[in-house]
Amino acid sequence: MTPTLRTYIVEDNTAELNNVLDFLAQKCPQVEVVGSSGEIQEAYAQICRTRPDLLISDIQITGGRCYDLLNQLNAAGRLQDLRIIFMTRFRDFDNARDGFEYAPIAFLEKPFAASDLQKAVEKVEKHRGPMQADHQIELIMELIGHQTQTSQRLTVTLIGGALQLVGLGEISYLEADGSVTRFYRKDRKDSDQPLVSNRNFGYYKDLLQNNARFFAISNSVLINMDHFDRYDHTERLVFLKNPPSHVYASRQGGRALRQFMLQNPLPDSRPAESLRGIFRKLFGLNG
Repeated sequence: MTPTLRTYIVEDNTAELNNVLDFLAQKCPQVEVVGSSGEIQEAYAQICRTRPDLLISDIQITGGRCYDLLNQLNAAGRLQDLRIIFMTRFRDFDNARDGFEYAPIAFLEKPFAASDLQKAVEKVEKHRGPMQADHQIELIMELIGHQTQTSQRLTVTLIGGALQLVGLGEISYLEADGSVTRFYRKDRKDSDQPLVSNRNFGYYKDLLQNNARFFAISNSVLINMDHFDRYDHTERLVFLKNPPSHVYASRQGGRALRQFMLQNPLPDSRPAESLRGIFRKLFGLNG
C-alpha cells in the first residue's frame, strides 16, 4: 500500500516513541512518518515545515503541554489542517471518544496495543477532510486545556508501609534523600517535616515526568510549576511559594528551566471549565 498519511509524532519518552514507530510499521502501511520530537518548539517548527496530515501526540510533554503546541499551531493557522491522535495515561477522555466520533480526532490510553493504534489511525483516516469548523477546533482546545488542569492524586508509600493519597496540586516539590524521597507540600507551616516515602526518587520521577506540572531541575529535585515563583540563574536558585522556600538547580537543570521560561513567557491562566460544560457545547445543548 502506498502511504497516504504523512505523520508527525510528539513523544518525549524514547521507549514509548519506539513502540509507536514499531506499531505503525506493523499495522499501518498507509502511514509515512515525516518526523518526531519530544520538545514543543522543535515539534512546532518541524510540523510547520513538513505539513503532515496526521499528528500523533502525547497529552503531557516534559517541560510543557500538548495544549501549548496546539495553541501555537492554531495561531499559525496549521491546526485545521491536521487529523490528531492523542495519547494519555489518564482516563479523562473516556467520554470524549463518543463526542468526537464524527471528527478526525482519536484518543488512546497508554499502554495500548498495536491494534488499538491501528483502529485510531483508521478512524481518523476515514474522515476525508481535517478539522475545518472553528467551533470544532475551539472544543478540542478547551478539552485538552481542561485535562491539563484537572487534579490527580498520587499514592505515596510511607516509611513503614502505610499508603497516603496526595493531590498533585498539593506537592510543592519532591527531593531525593539517599534511598528515600521527601515530599514538601504547599501551605504547610511544618514544611521541614515533609512526607517521607520509602520509594526512591527515580520511581516518582518516572511516574511524574510526563505530567506538565512537574519539572526536573536536577537529578534529585522535581518542582511543581504551579508553585514556582522565580529563578535566579546566576545562583541557580529556584524560589517557590506556598510556603516560601528555595531549592538549587543543577547546571543542566537550570539551563533547561531558563529555556522553558523564555519559551513560555505567559502561562495559561484561563479558568478551568467543567467537562460537563464542554460536552454540553459539543452536543449543542443549552443551559
